[in-house]
Amino acid sequence: MPVEKLALESGKQPDDLVYAVPVDALVGRLPAAGHVAITRLQKALVRDGMLFADGRSPLKEIGPGVVGRVIHPDAASRRGVIQSSGILVPTCRIDHIAVVSPSLAAGGEFVENLLGVSLQPGGEHPRMGTHNLLLRLGDATYLEVIAINPAAPPPSRPRWFELDRLVADSEPRLGCWVARTDDIRASLSQASEHLGESEPMSRGALEWRISIPRDGSLPLGGAAPARIQWNASAHPASSMEDKGCSLIKLELLHPEPARLSALLGGLNFGESDGVLAVAGASAPALVAHIDTPHGLRTIGTPDASMDQIKHD
Repeated sequence: MPVEKLALESGKQPDDLVYAVPVDALVGRLPAAGHVAITRLQKALVRDGMLFADGRSPLKEIGPGVVGRVIHPDAASRRGVIQSSGILVPTCRIDHIAVVSPSLAAGGEFVENLLGVSLQPGGEHPRMGTHNLLLRLGDATYLEVIAINPAAPPPSRPRWFELDRLVADSEPRLGCWVARTDDIRASLSQASEHLGESEPMSRGALEWRISIPRDGSLPLGGAAPARIQWNASAHPASSMEDKGCSLIKLELLHPEPARLSALLGGLNFGESDGVLAVAGASAPALVAHIDTPHGLRTIGTPDASMDQIKHD
């Protein structure tokens, strides 16, 4: 039976699991049918029910309790939501913020002067010829200072985070941020802006995939997030030293705030209300509000914001 014609028999209770094949109506190829299919599935699944789709590839779990824009918010927030087109958009969250610097020493001093805490050594990124310093901002959030590693051979491609554009006397700055997802390919395919290609990366024993434009540029000047998918079950921040710092708010400044808000809305962010905000400005910039043992501190340019638009 086509999924868009699914109907419960009289007296039958909703199911714990629904398996759909083929899935044209669930992957966006038939948008009108997809809208009908989602409505039908709402009635066929119990709370936290599981939907599987077979698209002539390995069986894919669409997600437990995820039918409609958000029918069961607690379940949907864990895995993602299905848009009216029938396409899954995985939930994503702020993973880390990045200070780009011409050297680790300059970047570390920059952050320490602003926050009043020291950073711990990170490691090297062999594919990019870079290295970093780290500061925990929560159980699954952190700040990194990243710079070109002068001892590493240069990569055969442009480095990430526009590091190749820095010169020796460039000022360190909060240049970009990274958002975590459980399905980077699905997330990138549904983004309204080109965020780059999914690339494998490593630092010591850590392995992950991250979106990087081929030219090493920062999408929307750094206001748009890079996407990351960690291979490890435990987030790397959980093993970092706790210096008593936490990210309270991240402001994203851009000359086209509506464009940026549309991108973030389509990426289905699961942040608490008020943590992530968009504001208009003459140029792209980031402002991070961080609680420290010395009180609330900021990294960025808060005076550049105007016409603030909160992102839900």
